Amino acid sequence: MGKNHLEKVRVNGDVLEQHSVYQIKKNWQDFSKWTPSGEVIKVSEYETMTDEIRDNNAKLLESFGEYLEAKEKLSQRVIKRHQENASLFIDDYLLYYGIKTLTTDALEVGAFISDWYVEKFLQVNLLNVSQLGTSMKKFFKFLEEANEIPSSDAEGIRLMIKNAVKQGQLRLENS
Repeated sequence: MGKNHLEKVRVNGDVLEQHSVYQIKKNWQDFSKWTPSGEVIKVSEYETMTDEIRDNNAKLLESFGEYLEAKEKLSQRVIKRHQENASLFIDDYLLYYGIKTLTTDALEVGAFISDWYVEKFLQVNLLNVSQLGTSMKKFFKFLEEANEIPSSDAEGIRLMIKNAVKQGQLRLENS
């Protein structure tokens, strides 16, 4: 589990308050290990790589859950929903057509929300799309704090998620 430590806020040498600061425990491997080289790979190699990525993603999702519990004080039910939504993105969507990881394809989150999610699930509704957007915002905030995505990209990704939720909801309303 990640660590909490006390941080003191001082003004003119006086301690005004103490608060706990959560530090993410990075128990997953660097995703650059699976960066595609552009070469054609054998089916057996592809399956091995996707299994390795999914195992690594499981560790990432475990840390994401710990982060949500410690930092955001969410219930286990809500944490599980956010983890499941994040898993849909990294385990199902990103690995659907090839070897893609968060570090190479984070910007795919827009198409995931507005197109893939809306098309793949029969019982999806406006609330589901909104909840998915919330999960993705929390997940990418976690990734930013874990230094998996640069802070310079994070604001653009959050805006992309917001727009994708609107587009996905419009698609549902017009279908």
